[in-house]
Amino acid sequence: MAKPNRNYAPYYALGKLLEKLFAIGGNPLQALFALGGMLIAVVLLVAGVAVAIVLLVGIVVLLVWICRRIAKWNSRRLAKKRYGVFNKFLTTESQIIKKKTRLETLLVTSAKMKGGAIAGDCRAEVCWSKRSSTTLSFQLQAKQDNCLKCVHVVLEQVGKDIVARVDWAACASSNMQGGYDFSSKDAEGRVSSVPIATNEGENGYGVVNLRFRTFSKLKPIAMPMSIWKDGLRSRWGASCPVPKTLKINTAGCESPNSGGVILKVESDATRRPAEVAWRNPRGDWGEKHGGTNMAKANVLMVRARGEIGGEKVFFFMGGLKNRMVSDTADEHGRMVCLKKKWKTYCIPLHSIDLTRVKTAFGLRIEGLDASMVFYVCDVVYRHSWWRAIVFGLEKVFCGLGKCFGFARHSG
Repeated sequence: MAKPNRNYAPYYALGKLLEKLFAIGGNPLQALFALGGMLIAVVLLVAGVAVAIVLLVGIVVLLVWICRRIAKWNSRRLAKKRYGVFNKFLTTESQIIKKKTRLETLLVTSAKMKGGAIAGDCRAEVCWSKRSSTTLSFQLQAKQDNCLKCVHVVLEQVGKDIVARVDWAACASSNMQGGYDFSSKDAEGRVSSVPIATNEGENGYGVVNLRFRTFSKLKPIAMPMSIWKDGLRSRWGASCPVPKTLKINTAGCESPNSGGVILKVESDATRRPAEVAWRNPRGDWGEKHGGTNMAKANVLMVRARGEIGGEKVFFFMGGLKNRMVSDTADEHGRMVCLKKKWKTYCIPLHSIDLTRVKTAFGLRIEGLDASMVFYVCDVVYRHSWWRAIVFGLEKVFCGLGKCFGFARHSG
């Protein structure tokens, strides 16, 4: 039997199918009905699969929407729990502002000053703070009528609750940042004590709408993390140099990196130590929420050089303590003697709590008899695997030494 032409292959297959159906049914009409039933079954099967896919996609979309709504509701609930406002008028008598909260987790953001000596709505910011294990004292400062108005507030931990009171109030013609002692009047008459008001109508200063929040846990960031690199703007900013004889600018010699920008540090001859630090947020001294989790870093690398060589500089990180928001790390650094050529100096960060770093980098110069100039190119936090291995071996050998009674003697 000759094979059918390929062009007629579909018709040939359909004919064979009909022939078999005729043989089964014995009646052409029944065969057509059987064929129609098969087509309808196929169409229904395809439609059923499509409906199932659509329903599955709809269920997935609905579940995603429900999860997002739950996450949004949970974030609002946590935010409402994290933030708080004490609307009552604070006086010299202690009042409970937050229940079942630890003082070490509380941060005051702002407040308003009221009283007979305050004109209108006066928003005050935290300008100085001091924290201990059971107390948190801070100054609220506002400028009004060419006068700085200041109120000193003290928070204390009483059992599981936090109580607050106003300690003193004063006005001055200059900045009172730094915990000024108002027990006696300033010799030049720039600072004068002001009575503490107990309500908005009474003469004096008072505090209302004390806003606070609890600390949020910071997530570790990926390494490397640049504090200063080629002049690129980052989350870190330099605080005001202390004293101001230390000058910092970006005008200096050529950077070892092509087209890079470096820091030029100049120090005049002074017997006083001078230092500057890069903190987050910019220019903060521990009164604002911030900082970065550097737990993944194990070394701080600083690339620097001196103008003539032999300049001694202390590079450090951390050390901002006893503030409203402090560094978890104590001051840790290294005194270096700079060379005339560029060199990278490493500060190991093993066994240091880096869960909240506000002071990421700082430099300190001791008292000098002559002026000094040096340059800083890169300041980077990194995670070095070989340093981690060396540190681990050092810990093992130190442990073995303690087990066998060996001790390290100095001198």
